[in-house]
Amino acid sequence: MMVRFLLSKNGDAANGNMYGSVPASPVDESHSTVVKALKDVKELVKKDLPIALDPQTISAVIDALHNSNSIDDRKMLLEHVLMLMANMPADLQGTTKLQNAVVSFLYNDLTHPPATYVSNTYAWRSADGSFNNVSVPDMGKSHTPYARSVQQVHPLPPHMLPDPGLVFDTLLKREKFVKHPAGLSSLMFSFAALVIHTCFRTSHTDWNINETSSYVDLSPLYGTDQKSQDMVRVRDGRGLLHPDSFAEDRLLLLPPAVCVLLVLFSRNHNYIARKLLDINERGAWVDPEQIAHDDPKRNAKLVKQEEELFQTARLINCGWFANVVFSDYFAAILGMVRLGNSWSLNPFDEIRKSDHTFVERGQGNAVSVEFNCLYRWHATTSVEDEQWITQMFGKFFGDKSPEDVTPQDFRKAAVKAAVQQPDCDHWTFGNLKRQANGYFADADLARFLQDATSHPASAFKARGTPSVMRLNEVMGIEQSRRWGCCSLNDFRKVCVWPHKSFLIRNNLSDPLSRSFFFQFLGLKAYSSFLEWNPDPEIAEAASKLYYGDINNLELYGN
Repeated sequence: MMVRFLLSKNGDAANGNMYGSVPASPVDESHSTVVKALKDVKELVKKDLPIALDPQTISAVIDALHNSNSIDDRKMLLEHVLMLMANMPADLQGTTKLQNAVVSFLYNDLTHPPATYVSNTYAWRSADGSFNNVSVPDMGKSHTPYARSVQQVHPLPPHMLPDPGLVFDTLLKREKFVKHPAGLSSLMFSFAALVIHTCFRTSHTDWNINETSSYVDLSPLYGTDQKSQDMVRVRDGRGLLHPDSFAEDRLLLLPPAVCVLLVLFSRNHNYIARKLLDINERGAWVDPEQIAHDDPKRNAKLVKQEEELFQTARLINCGWFANVVFSDYFAAILGMVRLGNSWSLNPFDEIRKSDHTFVERGQGNAVSVEFNCLYRWHATTSVEDEQWITQMFGKFFGDKSPEDVTPQDFRKAAVKAAVQQPDCDHWTFGNLKRQANGYFADADLARFLQDATSHPASAFKARGTPSVMRLNEVMGIEQSRRWGCCSLNDFRKVCVWPHKSFLIRNNLSDPLSRSFFFQFLGLKAYSSFLEWNPDPEIAEAASKLYYGDINNLELYGN
């Protein structure tokens, strides 16, 4: 009778209630394939076929239905199901269904191929991002080509496109500063710069190559390969970084708050490494000061310890960074902070689908040229950061105006700066000076963070990018054309967008919030320039640049 009830229409899963009169709870659907197959037993029972369902089997099934995430293995559900299959008529359709479900269940219970292997080779993240996926070790590795996500369907011959400088002067050049409507500060976009420089480092000699890894792995701090990582490490057996040091020299050209944020993660690494050594949970490490410097075994003792402490602290620190990205950063993008909502995305929990397979995670990533084009947020530059960038511009290019500086001038300045650059433990920014211990003064770092927090960012808008950033945008447009990037409409046709009601309900009306939801699969293409930008002046200017055809509008900057 119990079995008849469980599998009758009153208890059938098809009614959304596995437990009869008990309200449906968030049952793990990972066992649903087996449960669905067991429904065939109902038909067998109705036909009075000779299938013995003893109390132990019934108890095991009930336990599995009620406790799908914590099945009592001592009730031996699998064994009972196998015995049930053994006693079912071989020529019955339900027998085959149940057998297929059990085989699939068992196979899908493990990842294929394995996610990783044993040994320290796979325990730590490689310096260049390789072996994030052990089956495809070069996916996302630094110094490899960018990926392409969208094919160019509408042809955009470079010689038919407007001059990049004219595009900037007509559509991008800032006319006046407009505060970000959501109240975002310069500090938020300073952190965004860290994320951007973690994912993108286009080679100056080959624009197809991304010199950093495709992972959010704090490469601006730890370096993009083993050589750059070795620059920032002390290697004294404690797993430490040089005081207030980081590997990414490009950040020295950005507003000081960006470097300050990275210095905080540098300090956090050293704090973690020291704590690990102090706690010494397994008793396997020793204080280097307790080993005599003339001990011939000193180096051998410290090499392994150094790597374990450094790599463990690095993993923990990257976890902190990821947590900031998924909580504070995304929360700011989505407007959760101003709504007083503490929700944050948690991608770290294991997720199973209804067929018992795992939702793939950590299978590798390769950033695309389209993502590179989209992640250009120069229009959000605050007034104060614009002034700082203007001062840096004058330092490198003298009295030249932004209109007169060429990509060749930029490359010469970059080479000159690299030659004059000291070791990373002597780098400075924002006119700061290091103290005798190599660290910057806490008060100086705090001042930059406080100032960036008080400085409002600019709104996303046409004609919102500071004129001093003209060269950056011109080179970006040239880059996207060399990559053969798709048009804006080509990109939209393969993007998915959340329903308007979702955006309104969650107050996600600004472009930054909406851009967070870009994925690939089906947006409405723009039919006119006025639909693209409702400002008649902007729409008309773009129409003249792109020959009156909205399909000619490029992805970059638009």
